[in-house]
Amino acid sequence: MTGGEMETYLFERIKTLAPPISGKVYYRGTRPVQNDRNTGTEDCVVAVTTGTGLQIEKGTCVVNIYIPDIRVASGMFIYDKSRCDAVGRWLDTLPDTLTAMGDVKFERNSMVLTLPEENLKEHFVSLKMDFKLLET
Repeated sequence: MTGGEMETYLFERIKTLAPPISGKVYYRGTRPVQNDRNTGTEDCVVAVTTGTGLQIEKGTCVVNIYIPDIRVASGMFIYDKSRCDAVGRWLDTLPDTLTAMGDVKFERNSMVLTLPEENLKEHFVSLKMDFKLLET
């Protein structure tokens, strides 16, 4: 399996799971960038970041969900912690859910993290997973 094929595998399964977001699921590099991202949409981006070509294929992938910051009365933007926490809880269950769906084993590589994307006035909740293709 190539990295692109693994990315498609992950993309299709996450779309099937219908993540609890208002936006869409995208491949890395295909999410539209807008000057004012605070449009109320939440988007999911999937990417394979590493992979081996050994007999047992394995690698690392990432799922990022972008949450717009909240505009407050002063015109400033603040982190939507409660929404990011809710999405983080969903992402935390994702490795087990994906593993149960098919012939790839997913494991958390690190804890779910929420990071700022200050130029876009949003935060993203990130899950890094290791994967291993199982013998079929």
